Amino acid sequence: MTPEQISEESRGLLSCVLNEAYLRYEQGNLRQAFISRHARTILCMSNDVFLLEANQMCCSSAIIVRSMLEGLFNLVAAVKKPHFVPEKLVWEIEDEVDRVRKWIKAEEETAKELENLAQSLRQQNQIPPKLNWNTYQCAEAAELGNLYRREYFLFSKRTHATTSGLISMESGISRGHVLKTVVYILIATAANLVQAVPTDTPQKHVDRASELIAILTDMVSRGAFEDLNPSDDSLPA
Repeated sequence: MTPEQISEESRGLLSCVLNEAYLRYEQGNLRQAFISRHARTILCMSNDVFLLEANQMCCSSAIIVRSMLEGLFNLVAAVKKPHFVPEKLVWEIEDEVDRVRKWIKAEEETAKELENLAQSLRQQNQIPPKLNWNTYQCAEAAELGNLYRREYFLFSKRTHATTSGLISMESGISRGHVLKTVVYILIATAANLVQAVPTDTPQKHVDRASELIAILTDMVSRGAFEDLNPSDDSLPA
């Protein structure tokens, strides 16, 4: 299987799972809505990455992949921890309240509305007062801490315009890395989505995800994605 073929297969798998999940969606289920929304966003962003890469427009791909990784951390944490979703929502709202009050003094009314929403969610879900659901904590809850340290750190350098991130963006040496990471995210998203959202054939999707992971692992070990990177003599001085 080529990188292009496994990209299409992984994207097709997630799209199929989402279509089946949509038909069985439980109205008002906060956890399912949270997980499904992240899965849909991951699929949409993968389409952007594949389009950019197909047209040799690679500079911004890493920024999109970083956001896809954050979505994966949130989705898998929500699958593994039943109380994660309301806690994460409260953490996000209260973090936004702090920013609004710190940077936009005139928006006190907005801050108060958000604060009331957070308090309501706290009471409804018996959420403890002290929470910290930053990206790293979400990755740890998803049991993807190694992925955070290995991949998210790399793509964050691009996003935050560090010198090493800018140099790697100029050289384009991580084009293959971008694609294999996107493929992994798509497969992992589909495999976890079926554990929390009803579909017609969940075991079929899990089995297909396992097959694709095995194929991806073999491709990576054979250096299939490295062939997508430019040769050394094409890199800038």
